[in-house]
Amino acid sequence: IRVGSSDAQRGGARRRRGRRRPKPVDAFGAHEQRCPHAFALGRHDEVQNTALLRKLREAGKPTTPATVRELRASSTDRSRRKGDLKVDNLDTDGRQTLLDVGITYPLIDTYITNKSTVERGFAANAYATRKDKSYNAIIKANNLDLHYKSVTFGTFGSFGAGTWAVISKACDPSTHPKGLDDSNPWNAPGPKRDFVLSLGFALQRANSRMLRNADRRRRNARASNLYSSGTRPQSSSSQDDD
Repeated sequence: IRVGSSDAQRGGARRRRGRRRPKPVDAFGAHEQRCPHAFALGRHDEVQNTALLRKLREAGKPTTPATVRELRASSTDRSRRKGDLKVDNLDTDGRQTLLDVGITYPLIDTYITNKSTVERGFAANAYATRKDKSYNAIIKANNLDLHYKSVTFGTFGSFGAGTWAVISKACDPSTHPKGLDDSNPWNAPGPKRDFVLSLGFALQRANSRMLRNADRRRRNARASNLYSSGTRPQSSSSQDDD
């Protein structure tokens, strides 16, 4: 068979799969939700530090950033795994609670199921289940005196079951410093409503910043004549005159 013959190419045992090119416009910012080079970690940190950490402290729960020490079995353990926050007095038994924050994109293919269309916060709960399994296995294997909770969110604002559990415990009227105060929903909402609104607004601010950073990064790349593979700058000769 002649090398390079079209017959030889078509007659192979396996036909080459055609490439599915992405749509030219990412109108809803889906790429930023999936891309490992996006602002995802910055979004996570903004929700954690500007809302969750602050509101837990306001609720009278001593809260500090977690370190690698909480999940180590002994002084010789060199594991680098860690949570995000450690909270005292969240549970009545006095044990410290380790929190890990996660934000997931609910339109990822693995989340699109029949159940996801009827269960609120399905993606956030599925993400929390994976986190729970991993952290609880470490806690059990190392025989650690810790509680663990996943604080998860969907990109569009859904809260996971673990997030609601943390909010409810932190805003218990019998323990919250402002739990019995009168509140006005138009001026000074109650502690639980304030906690929920603070997390929701922090998430949306972080989403907005992530997309604006992506737009700025692409504009800077185009200004420097840097393009992704498979794309070419439009020829100036093909543009309409002003």
